[in-house]
Amino acid sequence: MSTLSTPDEALRARVLREVDFPHRLIGHRMRERMGPIPVSLYSFEEVLHLLDDQFPYVNPQRLEEWIETVTQDSELATAIGDVIQERTNDQERMLSIKLLMGERLCQCKRAVQS
Repeated sequence: MSTLSTPDEALRARVLREVDFPHRLIGHRMRERMGPIPVSLYSFEEVLHLLDDQFPYVNPQRLEEWIETVTQDSELATAIGDVIQERTNDQERMLSIKLLMGERLCQCKRAVQS
């Protein structure tokens, strides 16, 4: 995986904001006895927290599209698309996507704090 470039101020603002209901992303917490538990995600950070769950699931293509259209982060969306193509199973995809999104969130928070 490549390192993401430093986000500009406009991208930082989009990554750190909450979105309204029509722009939310639906993910799932997978549980052995209950099955998938749907979760509405209203921010980039909420998506990342879901990916920290023991058994997270977000449709990778839908996440890529959400990053591209809602967050308008083409570079991250492209990197996620590469992960989707390169990884062979969803567990590996979710871990790699989590690392990429974590990198982007850290970049944005560091820039705001300085």
